[in-house]
Amino acid sequence: MDVESSHDDKRNPQPKRQKRRILRMLCVVGSLLAAYVAKEIAFSAHLSSTDSPRSRNKGSVKESMLILHWKNPEVGSRKQHLDFVNVEAEIKTQNQRKYAPIDTIHKFGHLHTGAWMVVLDTNAAMQDAKILMLKRSPHVVTCPNYWSFLGEHSNRDEKPKDFVIRGMREELGERFYHQFVQTGGEIKPLVDHPIFFKRDYDTPRGKRMDRQINYIFTIEMNTPATVLEKLSIVDKEAAEVAWVTKHEIKRWLTETPNERFCHNATTAVMDLVMEQLESLEMGVNSNMNDMNDMVQQNVS
Repeated sequence: MDVESSHDDKRNPQPKRQKRRILRMLCVVGSLLAAYVAKEIAFSAHLSSTDSPRSRNKGSVKESMLILHWKNPEVGSRKQHLDFVNVEAEIKTQNQRKYAPIDTIHKFGHLHTGAWMVVLDTNAAMQDAKILMLKRSPHVVTCPNYWSFLGEHSNRDEKPKDFVIRGMREELGERFYHQFVQTGGEIKPLVDHPIFFKRDYDTPRGKRMDRQINYIFTIEMNTPATVLEKLSIVDKEAAEVAWVTKHEIKRWLTETPNERFCHNATTAVMDLVMEQLESLEMGVNSNMNDMNDMVQQNVS
C-alpha cells in the first residue's frame, strides 16, 4: 500500500501544490499584519493621554492637538465639505483624551479643530472694508505661493477664541495684537456653528487627509488700512501681505481662483465667508433704509 500511495503522490501532485499555495497566502497575510502593527505602533508613539506626566507639561509636546470623534460615526461619514457642525450635539468628549502633532493628525485623517480668521480694518458690515490677505511662502509644504486668510489650529485643550487670539499674536506679532486688537479691536464669530472642512492632498511626505471642525471669526481692527499697512507681519510662512477690498477678493474668486488660491476646498470656504460678509452688508443697508423711512415719515 505504501508503494502504491507514493506512486499516487507522484502522479497527483495537487496536495503539495495546495500546501505551497496555503503557505504563500499565510506569508502575505503575515506581511500585511506586520505592516499594520508597525503602523499602529508608529501612530501610538505620537499620542499622549491627559493622565500621563508628559501631557501635564504642555511645552513638552509641541503643537499637540486633541483628536476629536463623532458621536455617531454614520453622521460623520455623511458630512460633506462646508456642512455646519453642532459641536455639542455631534462631537464626542472623551474622558481619556488622545493627542498628536498636526502632521500626524493629517497623515491619519483624524478629526481636529481649527479656525479661519478674517482680519478687517473696519466693521465687517462696511462695504469698503479691507481684509488682510497673506501669500504663503514658496518654501512651505502646504499651498506654497497661494493667498489665503489667516488660519490657526488649536493646541491641546484650547477653546476657539483662545487659539484665535494666540494665532493673532503669533502671526501678526505682539505689538500689532496689543495696539490694534486688544486695545480697540473686536473678535466675533462670523457663523453660528463651525463648518466641516474636508480635503485630501499630496505633499512631499505623502498623502494627507484634512478633516477639521473649522470656526470662522472676524477680527475688526477699527483702524484705517493705511495705518495697518505700515506694520510688518512676523509670520514666517507669509511671503507677502496685502489689505484687499471685499470687491477685489470677489473678483479674484471669480476671475483667477486657480492662480490665487490653493484648492477648490479653500475657495469654497472663501466664497462662504464672502457670502456671510455680504449678508452683514445687506443687514446694515436694510436698517439704514428703515431709519430713513422713519425720518421721512416724521418729517411729513
